[in-house]
Amino acid sequence: MTLSGEATDRENIVISKALFTGSIMPLHSIDSVNSFGRFRAELAYCQGRQAVLYLIDMYGIEVIGEIIEAANTKQSFWQGFYEVLQLSEKELEAFYRKYILTHHGKFFWLVDKYLVWVLILILFLLAYTITFFRIRAKRQLLEEEDALQEANS
Repeated sequence: MTLSGEATDRENIVISKALFTGSIMPLHSIDSVNSFGRFRAELAYCQGRQAVLYLIDMYGIEVIGEIIEAANTKQSFWQGFYEVLQLSEKELEAFYRKYILTHHGKFFWLVDKYLVWVLILILFLLAYTITFFRIRAKRQLLEEEDALQEANS
């Protein structure tokens, strides 16, 4: 999936929302994708793709084949991964989290249509409230001026 370039903006939104809500999953839990609900399954796929992109960005595309070959030889993905990159699962997790924070931490705020509509509603209510109080203050000022004019006449 990563090499085919099938990523969408939806993937960025899913990861950004997970970062915002603190629901990013550890990479080892992604293996259980078939037992997840819809959102967690979508998040697992997105995170898996982002982990592969991280490895490609950091070490080049060749490393993917090397990891797969070493994992096949060792009969364990993580042992093969360690043999190739000399990184433990926890170290990869730390580097990966930093990578997705850098690449997706603020993306959610710019593209989520739901948030845009909420923001528009908040701005409308704020403008309405400010206008209401300004009109009320002007009306009160006019009433005071009228009362002062009547008292002077």
